[in-house]
Amino acid sequence: MDKDNKNNLSLGERRKLYQKEQEEKLQNKEMAYLKNSIRRDMSGRPKVASNDLTTAGLLGKFAGKSVLIGIVIILIIMALIGSTLIGILVGYIATAKEVPSSLFTITQQTSYLYDKNGEQIAALTGDSNINRELIDYSQVSQTYIDEAFIAIEDRTFNTNIGIDPRRIAGAAISTLANLGDSAHGGSTITQQTVKMLTGDNEVSYQRKVQEWYRAVRLTEQLPKAKIMNLYLDLVPMGNNYVGVGSAAKAYFGKEAKDLNLAESALLAGIPKSPASYNPRTELGRKNIQRRQRIVLQAMLSVGFITSDQFEDAINYEIVYSNEDISFTGNEINSYFEEFVIEQVTRDLANSGKYTAAEAYSLVQNGGLHIHTSLDPLVQDKLDELFLQQKNFQRDPSLYVNSPEKPDAGTVVLDSKTNNIVAMQGGAGEKEANKVLNRATDIRRQPGSVIKPLAVYAPAVEMDLVTGATMVKDEPVHMDIHNPNTLWPTNAYDSYYGAMPVRGNLKISNNVPAVKVLNEVGVDTAKTYLAQMGIDLRNDPVGLSLATGSLSYGVSPLQMANGFQTLANGGLYTESKAYTQVLDSNGVVILEFSPEFEQVFSAETSYMMLRMMEDVLKGPSESAPYYGTLWDFGQIHNANGETIRTAAKTGTTDAFQDEWIAMMTPYYTVSNWYGFDNKLKRSYLPTLDYKNQHYATEELFKYIHRDKPAAEWDKPAGIVEFYVSASNGYQVSGNYGNSFLEYFKAGSPITPNRPSNGDINYLNTDKIPGYYNNFAASGGYQ
Repeated sequence: MDKDNKNNLSLGERRKLYQKEQEEKLQNKEMAYLKNSIRRDMSGRPKVASNDLTTAGLLGKFAGKSVLIGIVIILIIMALIGSTLIGILVGYIATAKEVPSSLFTITQQTSYLYDKNGEQIAALTGDSNINRELIDYSQVSQTYIDEAFIAIEDRTFNTNIGIDPRRIAGAAISTLANLGDSAHGGSTITQQTVKMLTGDNEVSYQRKVQEWYRAVRLTEQLPKAKIMNLYLDLVPMGNNYVGVGSAAKAYFGKEAKDLNLAESALLAGIPKSPASYNPRTELGRKNIQRRQRIVLQAMLSVGFITSDQFEDAINYEIVYSNEDISFTGNEINSYFEEFVIEQVTRDLANSGKYTAAEAYSLVQNGGLHIHTSLDPLVQDKLDELFLQQKNFQRDPSLYVNSPEKPDAGTVVLDSKTNNIVAMQGGAGEKEANKVLNRATDIRRQPGSVIKPLAVYAPAVEMDLVTGATMVKDEPVHMDIHNPNTLWPTNAYDSYYGAMPVRGNLKISNNVPAVKVLNEVGVDTAKTYLAQMGIDLRNDPVGLSLATGSLSYGVSPLQMANGFQTLANGGLYTESKAYTQVLDSNGVVILEFSPEFEQVFSAETSYMMLRMMEDVLKGPSESAPYYGTLWDFGQIHNANGETIRTAAKTGTTDAFQDEWIAMMTPYYTVSNWYGFDNKLKRSYLPTLDYKNQHYATEELFKYIHRDKPAAEWDKPAGIVEFYVSASNGYQVSGNYGNSFLEYFKAGSPITPNRPSNGDINYLNTDKIPGYYNNFAASGGYQ
């Protein structure tokens, strides 16, 4: 538009036109700039900075806004995650439970067994095999044991709230830096105590958070001293030892209260890795010595000890206990120990104060102190004999084709108290717990060893026989189930005719024994046996009881009970392996107070003991034959003085089982020797018939060597005089065919008069033809 035309425009129109022209100029400039820029780019010339709003500027501006938006988004996400984590933490804590106060009292601790002299023989660690002895913190606090643990485990223990936030933060950072695996722990002593009290070892964040809460609450619930006491009782110390109490005793042979600085530091170093720092191995001792130095340095840096104390402890030579360095903590209890454990458990349950489960737990890990009747002198010798092969197999080649090898079981009782003083349940080393104990668990045919208990003692008590009563050893038919068969017969396949009871017992004739049992009565005999702990009242056995042919059998312990009754003047009480049981506080909770029952009179018992002495004799006036233990004779002490000894043996068919029982005023022993599997017909070769007889003789000679000479207690109601071996009546003196016999004063069957031509027969032997039709008529009982 030309100038004249512009002048004709109004002021408003001219302003609009001016603005339009300026916009066109600006567009032209921008276009020119863009063309020049393209030209420069194509020609390679450097770009010239410009403050003008370009495409690059627009892009940069957009990028800046994106970063800002990203930061905002990240912050929002972090806030969301944080709130979620807080919610999770709150949830974990809300569901966390305090440590139950019932756990503050530790009941699981080691029980101990002691022999008759008060020496420890075993430690019971329960099914979990935890060996723990609780400590009194008021005593151990005088040592350095608590400072040692605080220095190496938790320096802030005395001041923290149960957790250490700085250690937790450090552990968290370590976890992040190691992609989930913490390079170090953050657990305080209180946290460790919580874990050991509850047994909660789950690896999870929830468990860890709840552990923090529980530790804080535990600090509010208990004083620090109690927490430290719990920790010292619960901390694992290697080799199944738990707590410093048992560790101090095991590794150093001393009580925890007597630990010195060097020993305290050594123990405090073990829990980090009990296997690596095991004081029972050579490598472990080297490792723990280095670890001990670290603990001592920590104690020095904290200020618990001085530099001089540090040097003294470093230079102190640790003296370990004398226990086998290869000890593993898995002990095998002896046969005696297992028996006393079972007996105490049973008696506690029977007391009415505990259930069977409670009694078992109390014995196994209730901190009991069980005082037993074990005599180490007797037990050690018995153990030695059971390790010697000659006492079981003199020629092992004889058993090459045998389905099994012979074994044995032995019980030794105190003849006065009936306490068990020794026990062995199998040949060789015992290799496991809770295996067959042949002294108590087997039931075998006793053979003739039962004759004094089931036949002759009841007959003497009932005034049916004396040692002088004549009984005919003759062919008879007394098997009511097989009336045409001769029964019983004797092992020597012959008959000796009329012989005194003393002689018949000496050589163990079967026919006279069955005749006497017939007069006693089988049921009566079983009643007497039951009163001595040999209960055969449900056994259908009849007259074969006299020969020991039972349906169910008996154990060596049962037979020992019976013979001890005779050795103790006819008084019976159940045999016990313990004398007293104390709880962890020293309170008596069980005690063996014998309650004796008079099974036989003192006179009957004395008469039986004097008759059974003949078993240890050769040919004599009462029987011109050898006793079954004729080569043993009476026991003598080291000075050659006599200790009165009585005995009886027993053998079952074809030598499947061999028995021996021996008594002195001091000890009563019962031994079985044979095969575990009674269904398979295994037999002892001739060479081995008397292996355990000789072992028992050796045992008795050894354990009596320091005993004073001893006689049987002779009751006032006993009279004695010589009788004829031909007729069983009194004679005026000791002639060639007479023997000294003992009788009850005033008994109606005491043969204190001349025979006048008759014979002092058993009542039924006086009846002509009594046994002719005995079996056919079903017996005359």
